Formats: sequence, C-alpha cells, structure tokens
Amino acid sequence: MTIAPRAAPAAATSTTPTLRQSGRRAAFWVVAGVVLLAVAIVTLVATGARTGDGSLTLSTDDAAPGGARAVAQVLGDQGVDVRTADTLDGALDAVEGAPGAVTVLVYDRDAFLGGDDAARLADAADRVVLVDGSGEVLESLLPGTDGSPDAVDGDAADDVVDADCDLPEAERAGGITAGAARYSGGTAELCFDGALAVSDAGPFVAALASPELLSNGSVGDAGNAALALGLLGATDTLVWYLPSADDLTDAPTVAELTPGWLTPAIGLLALAAAAAGIWRGRRMGPLVVEDLPVTVPASETMDGRARLYESSSSRLRALDALRMGAVARIARALGLSAATGVDDVVLGAAAALGRDPASVRAVLLDADPATDADLVRLSDELLDLESAIRRATTP
Repeated sequence: MTIAPRAAPAAATSTTPTLRQSGRRAAFWVVAGVVLLAVAIVTLVATGARTGDGSLTLSTDDAAPGGARAVAQVLGDQGVDVRTADTLDGALDAVEGAPGAVTVLVYDRDAFLGGDDAARLADAADRVVLVDGSGEVLESLLPGTDGSPDAVDGDAADDVVDADCDLPEAERAGGITAGAARYSGGTAELCFDGALAVSDAGPFVAALASPELLSNGSVGDAGNAALALGLLGATDTLVWYLPSADDLTDAPTVAELTPGWLTPAIGLLALAAAAAGIWRGRRMGPLVVEDLPVTVPASETMDGRARLYESSSSRLRALDALRMGAVARIARALGLSAATGVDDVVLGAAAALGRDPASVRAVLLDADPATDADLVRLSDELLDLESAIRRATTP
C-alpha cells in the first residue's frame, strides 16, 4: 500500500495592517485636521480676536508693566480707601457707600460707556479722573475738548514735559513723560502740553491723555508718580472703575455678531465630513471561512479538563460539570423545556421515580464531595438516576 505524501500547508497571509498602510489610512484625517486648524486661525485673525495675557490694563491687581498695582498700593499705604468696580452700578454703589468726598477713576479702554453714563458718574462723585478719554465720555465731562493719539511724534513722546499750568498737583509733579497723546480745544485748562486737561466747572474733572502715566512700567519716570498720587489721593476714598461688557445696554446678540459666511461654512464642512466618512469609513464585508489549524478530539479535551480539576482538587466544579449535563438530559427525557429550572426538574424526576425529592435534589444539586471517593460515588449516583429516568419514561 502506497501512502501519498502530505501536501505542504498553504502559507499564512497576515491581515494585520502595516505601519505604512495605517499611515495611508490616517493621512486624510491628518490633512483634514490641519485644514480645519488653519481655517480656525484665519477666522480668528480676520475677526480681530485678541489672545490677551489674562490681565486688564491698569488693573489694581496686575503687577505687570501695563497694570497699576504700584499706584494702588501706594495710595492704600497713604490711607486712601481704594475700591474697585467693573460695572457702572457697582461704581455708583461704591460712591454712595463711601463716607466723605470720593474720587472716581474711569478708564474705558473699550468704549463701553456713553455720555449719559459719564454724566451720572460726574453727578455722584466729587472728583473724576478720566484716563484716555474720547468720544461721548470726553464730550460729556469736558465739552469741546478733542483727543488726538498722534499729536506728538514718536521721538518726542518720551521727552519730559513741564507742567505749564496753575494746577497744584501739576506744579508739584514738575515734569512728566506725557507720551504721544494730547488734548486740545474746549474750555478746559491744559497742562503738560495737553497731556492733562482739567476743569472745575461743577465737579473737578481731570483727563489724562495716556494711561501709561499710571502704569507700573512708567509711573516711576520723572514726576509721573507725584501727578498720579496728587490727582487720585485728594480724597479719602478712590473708586477705581474699569468698565466691562456688562455696562453695554444695547449689546449685540450672538446672531448679530456671527459673520454671515459662518453658517454656510459649517454646513459645507459637515457635508465634507459626511462624504469623507462614506468614502473612507469601514464597511462590514462577507464572513471569511478559515480552517482551524488543529482539530482536537472531544475525548482529549475531556481528559485535559479532568486533569486540571484533579490537580487543583476542584471536586465540586468537576461534579457540577457532570450535573449540568445530567439535568439537561433528564429535563429532555421528562418532556420539559430547556428553560425549566433545576427545582422543577427535581420535582419531575422524583414524581417519575416515586422517590423523595430531597434525595433527588441531593444528587442533582446539594451534595458536596469531600473526597475523591465521594466524587466517584456521586457521579455513579448521577448515572444511575439518569438511567432510571430513561427507563421510567421509555414506553
């Protein structure tokens, strides 16, 4: 008898994607992410978004060069009660709650206030110091006065300018670094070549053309500190008011601030994302039939599990494996469904054999083998019980 040689096994083909294949699949999403990031950056630049450093210019808590912590601390050391406010109502409440005369500093960098708001502050306070004022606020406090940020060339902006007026605070300061901005026109008295405009027609109003006079980085130059302390420290209470967006009474809605092209752009991006998902998304293909490399006979599996149970002395686990099979076969012999509980199987078997249900339950469920001999005995009782059920139910 001739035995044909065994055919060589077919070479296995790996289905795991390589690094290059994974990179090719992810390339589209990487490019899409870069494009979206670029669009977001361009949008921020086009809309004039400001990153900021988390601090507000001339804030009393800001120790950066643009803050005003130094002036506020010196005023506090001299006995001035410095109170901060970021809304008009808060500033008015601080003025009304302060004993004695009150000075209000107003630095409306983003032009949140209107002329009526400035008039309310002037009526409530004894002294108003306006910093970098312009527009309606400047016209309300100093009628006819104009502000020009480019009045002085950059080379001369750092020069020290003398007071050149009769204001006591200005005379004590002597000279200051006025910066490039200047005031002109109107009936206000101009000091330091227009860097300071003063009017005492009604409440005392002083307008500083440049906020750098109070900033940490410039307050120590020339007589800047003397002028700042003289203007802000004349009363026992100073309300440091930096208006915020909460002061806007007719603030635009989100829909009004949203550019018209944003909605179509979002729709286009959504369509592009859906198309990319359909194009590159994974699809469930047909099932792949794969031959098992090794076929293990059931008897070997049974012997292996038996040795494992023996090595770990898992007698109850081994007996439970036999019980589960016996209960299923007894239930089929009694005509019960596969969903029938063990208790119903016990009662059915006891009724078919005319035996005590407790003895049947002990064999099928309750008895716990303590030794190998008990395991063998209980397995024999299971076999005898199953054989008796088969004989009782067979016509």
